[in-house]
Amino acid sequence: MKSFFKVFFGALLALFAFFFLIVIVLVGISSMSSDDEFAVEDSSVLHLTFDRPIVDRANESPLNFDFNTLQPIHQDGLNNILKQLDKAKVDERIEGIFLDLGSVSAGMATLQEVRDALVDFKESGKWIHAYSEMYSQGAYYLASTADEIYLQPEGMIDLRGLSADIMFMKGLLDKVGVEVQVIRPTNNRFKSAVEPFILDSMSEANEEQLSRILESIWSHIAVDISTSRGISLEQLNDAVNNLDSRNAERAIATQLITGERYRDEMMDSLEELTEVEDEEDLEMVSLSQYSRAKVSDYTDLEKKRADETVAVIYAAGGINSGSSDEEFIGSDDLSALIADARKDSSIKAVVLRVNSPGGSALASDVIWREMTLTKEVKPVVVSMGDVAASGGYYISCNADRIFASETTITGSIGVFGMIPNTEELNEEILGLNHDGVKTHAFSDIMDINRPLRSNEQAFWQEAVDNIYDDFTGKVASGRNVEQEYVNSIGQGRVWSGLDAKDNQLVDAHGGLEEAIAYAVESAELEDYRIINYPEKKDPLEQLISDMTGQTRIDVLKELSGSDMALYRKVKAYQDITSWSGIQ
Repeated sequence: MKSFFKVFFGALLALFAFFFLIVIVLVGISSMSSDDEFAVEDSSVLHLTFDRPIVDRANESPLNFDFNTLQPIHQDGLNNILKQLDKAKVDERIEGIFLDLGSVSAGMATLQEVRDALVDFKESGKWIHAYSEMYSQGAYYLASTADEIYLQPEGMIDLRGLSADIMFMKGLLDKVGVEVQVIRPTNNRFKSAVEPFILDSMSEANEEQLSRILESIWSHIAVDISTSRGISLEQLNDAVNNLDSRNAERAIATQLITGERYRDEMMDSLEELTEVEDEEDLEMVSLSQYSRAKVSDYTDLEKKRADETVAVIYAAGGINSGSSDEEFIGSDDLSALIADARKDSSIKAVVLRVNSPGGSALASDVIWREMTLTKEVKPVVVSMGDVAASGGYYISCNADRIFASETTITGSIGVFGMIPNTEELNEEILGLNHDGVKTHAFSDIMDINRPLRSNEQAFWQEAVDNIYDDFTGKVASGRNVEQEYVNSIGQGRVWSGLDAKDNQLVDAHGGLEEAIAYAVESAELEDYRIINYPEKKDPLEQLISDMTGQTRIDVLKELSGSDMALYRKVKAYQDITSWSGIQ
């Protein structure tokens, strides 16, 4: 047996050593390749597929792996897309853009920022042509900017308007013996995040707010498309209602597209545009290739040398106390970044890019405090992404100026607490009984194995009422309006960016570039550079961090045995019992 373990652990050590060696080699290769300049030929076409998820800021390391599937994680950063489109606009070697689209994985506000950048590119006098075998709705929204839009003869456009569907879990929770006890301010009728746990269908308030959000966002999308395609809003909405995009013939008749073409015919047209004789001579440059190209007339503000700096801090994910990771904003880490930017005399302005549905009220308040302190010494501007709601709005509300796209989801000024009661699950299903003793009246207030007592219910109600009053007071102070007005548009209600501007929740419509431009103007900067935070980890450090986090999950699965159903049950129980808290 001893010899077996000696051989086993020796083989395991050799495997880890081999893997480590491979990682070192990959890091070396990636470091060299990422620094290589890409040479763009004359009469080139920028070939954009957007076939990878678009996030605010991508992890561009080739060692970014999902260790469950052992597959690389590919993403495109919005900040990089905007930079490359801005660069291509002044690059004489780039003739135009070929949008070679299918399905685009991105939030609505992200799509809008990319679309606005494409429109800006066209204003330089260069062309954009689009082609697809099947356009998703988001892909068509981008393609509608093109001078000419083509569809494969048997293809279609998935253009059917917007809808919202919510899965309600109350019936399931009833079956497994879990009651979700919800505490929220009496007027927070729009704070609908709790509804799937306590209702079987939408409340009237939630139906009202979701309907308005969809109508508002669609109205902006429709105006953009109808303007670019030169058709009326009535024509567009009729085409959508009749699903006239379901085949090329009807899409042409309703002017949704220019015409139908096979891919080889599309390539022929690009050859004509660039005046080359055959496809082999057609110079197509991908986004990743163009990211490594230099343009003499373009100043890369992220690589420029300058004494004065604008800090762009990215805050993406739910908001929790503690440290940040790929999915959550940790209040410790984000507040420290903002504090560092405040204390750094070379940083003259701060732009906080927020993409968050919210989270912990306490963690949000920690971040809000640092935003307030920084605002006292230098300009602080917020750029809202796809969503900046609840805690995401909390950390934004005190900025000097707030920018949001018309399609951003924001607001949700409200609060709720959720405390599960697993008494029936424990006693009737799992056969578990609980008993205990305590020294004081509220010693066991966080006990989820029984329903709340009346005095505990009163305590939590007072807590959420106080937090809501504090939240609305801070919004009123930051937005320079009366608290009573904030309460009238608050109550947990979510708004589109279009309505948020009318309601004084944001100052201006625009994306990240507009927010940075305003910060530069406010700080009266001329010679400056941009630094993005948090700073990217070394590829090897990031890989080890990812592996460490994944190992914990893999070990849990192993402890659950080969039957993944058991693992899922354990995980579901952990999730249910972690719901306690005020959001």
